[in-house]
Amino acid sequence: DVLLKLLDDLELVTLDRTSSEKLKTAIEERRAKFAAKLVSMAGKVRVSKLKKWSGEHVAQPVHGMEKVLSDFHRITEAPDYANLGRHNLHDFRLDIKPLRYRAEMFKGAQEEGIARRLNAMQSAIGDWHDLVLLSDFAEQVFAGCRDNAVLKKIQSEVESSYDDCLHTALRQEKVLSEIKLCSAK
Repeated sequence: DVLLKLLDDLELVTLDRTSSEKLKTAIEERRAKFAAKLVSMAGKVRVSKLKKWSGEHVAQPVHGMEKVLSDFHRITEAPDYANLGRHNLHDFRLDIKPLRYRAEMFKGAQEEGIARRLNAMQSAIGDWHDLVLLSDFAEQVFAGCRDNAVLKKIQSEVESSYDDCLHTALRQEKVLSEIKLCSAK
């Protein structure tokens, strides 16, 4: 669904209707395969595991948010993320994504600010990565057609979004690394 939305957002049909439709059809076929797999996997989710996870990660609001920030610092200080770039941004996003969901469980101005910053970081990287996936998929669909206008437009969008994504991630990382939680009274 994300790739199909990107196709619409990029208005690729105005560049080359035939290529745009070819890419859309290929995405829809792939989507149908993944949808069947997802339905199969959904039947295997265990509620007991979700309850256990929430019990381990949600405690008192300040304590719980301290754990979120502690986990964030542990992730950002890992050698794998010493220099964020194309090679590790998606893995970084995957590691911080659960922190965002945990942070969203807490109420209070400071807690909600932390959740918004994690969301901004995770979303910016996710938007860029969605374009990377669309580009990779388009390269497969248009193999041998490097001059394809649709492919060039997608690749151009990947490049222009990378700088914004990296800037957002680094800015949010800096702010989050400096946060000191107010104690509950």
